[in-house]
Amino acid sequence: EPQLDFMTLASYGMSTVSSGSIEVVRDLKEPVAGRDVLIIDDILESGRTLDYAKRVLSERAARSIRIAVLLEKPGKLITNIRADYVGFTVPDAFV
Repeated sequence: EPQLDFMTLASYGMSTVSSGSIEVVRDLKEPVAGRDVLIIDDILESGRTLDYAKRVLSERAARSIRIAVLLEKPGKLITNIRADYVGFTVPDAFV
């Protein structure tokens, strides 16, 4: 049965540039072990935050993890993370 839960991660603080340090502001309430998980995020830029989220969910034994993003900035990517579903690819500019 589908279920919705929220995890809030922060790496930007009040800046427009990622600090590189990931902070868990709000964690999931439900366990993900043995479940298929879809991470939905607004933008894939450096990839640090989504990479961190995927690693955490993998460590918690999620059966599968897919990523959907509204915006993707491939020119800013510094990790090997890839989105499975992308709304729009945008240029390397402040959005």
